[in-house]
Amino acid sequence: MKRGKFNHRLYLSLLVISSALLAKMVLAQEETNESQAAKVKASKVPKRSSRQSASWYQWLGPQRNGISPETGLFDDTPSFSEIWRVKAGPDFSGISVVDGKAYTMYAKGQSEYTVCLDATTGTEIWATRTGELFANSMGGDGPRVTPTVADERVFSVSAHSVLYALDAETGAIIWSQDLPSKIASARFSEYNWGYRASPLIEEGRVLIESGGKNNHSLAAFNAEDGSLLWTSGSDEMSYSSPIGINFAGQRQAVFLPVKV
Repeated sequence: MKRGKFNHRLYLSLLVISSALLAKMVLAQEETNESQAAKVKASKVPKRSSRQSASWYQWLGPQRNGISPETGLFDDTPSFSEIWRVKAGPDFSGISVVDGKAYTMYAKGQSEYTVCLDATTGTEIWATRTGELFANSMGGDGPRVTPTVADERVFSVSAHSVLYALDAETGAIIWSQDLPSKIASARFSEYNWGYRASPLIEEGRVLIESGGKNNHSLAAFNAEDGSLLWTSGSDEMSYSSPIGINFAGQRQAVFLPVKV
């Protein structure tokens, strides 16, 4: 039986505990992780910037585990109330919060946008078109990736597999890379679910899963100018976002492609 097209008329709603709480998101001590997924080793364990240490700047937070290390914020069980609500188009993107600004992605009409909102009021600060609308009756419409904010830039990927670096203050496009054209990777939009792996920023590198064959499964781009630094692996694409860990005295990026 043919499935009907998803009717995504979503409302982007943020329950604000307080702007102070958002600012208190700090970097937790990274635990030993003996994952058998593919590991890409860096030369040394990097230090986090103060901005990264005090914000929810990427998918699932500083450690990409959905956990804030803050404790003792409330004496009693708090009560919450909705502060603002913004009507948004279809999307599956999460929200990253840095310096009182909330960054996300959603669709408007026939286009996808990377968007910056005032985290206190919900006012749209800027919205930059980052590709055509991805529409699929099985996978749903709109972008999937949660933007990553680092070094005054916002890194996002459209559901059609285009990587963008935007100015965090203005939303201006600094550079972009069409992954299938650049590194002969799979075009995720040819599948039901679209591209959905949120980029990981490590030591000035944008680490992504590209899903290409012949040593193009994983890729790293220079965060400054978008130049391709390296590719690795020949595994098929997945929809898993990489994480960064400290293990055996080294900083490592852990990916989970289809074949491990």
